Amino acid sequence: MALPAGAEHTFAVRLGNTQLGGLTLSETRSGGITLTSALDNTPFGVFDGSFKGRSTPEQAGGSARTFVALSQSTRKTRKVSFRIAGGKVSAVEVIPPKEQTDLSDPSAVPSGVMDPAQGFAMLVSAQNCPKRIQIYDGRRVIALLPKGEDPGESLLKY
Repeated sequence: MALPAGAEHTFAVRLGNTQLGGLTLSETRSGGITLTSALDNTPFGVFDGSFKGRSTPEQAGGSARTFVALSQSTRKTRKVSFRIAGGKVSAVEVIPPKEQTDLSDPSAVPSGVMDPAQGFAMLVSAQNCPKRIQIYDGRRVIALLPKGEDPGESLLKY
């Protein structure tokens, strides 16, 4: 799942032929993964904003990771942090609290999830079509369910 140490990938975020902004994924030698995005060209500026999420291993070679994300838009700011060990979530914090959902309760989150930075890194570094990927962001779980290696056959499920 890991990118080469110090690797950085940059992507354009598009809606049709219009570039809305960009997304960058980078990994440190210590195994930290950072996912950042900046949208500055959304229609009427309604969804302009930024996101920075950092996934940090608690110890080298271990499965426990801490994820901290800050998202800021023209409408609101939200900070989310949580811990995942062995695919199981614990210690979720969402600020402001009114942004919590039922899945902000760690006991409600299904097993086998990864944070957004890990999930995106897995997609970027995949050599073949990956199996089911469940990404947890502190408020929801998104399941990516590839059906085949033909891009037209993949299914994104929310």
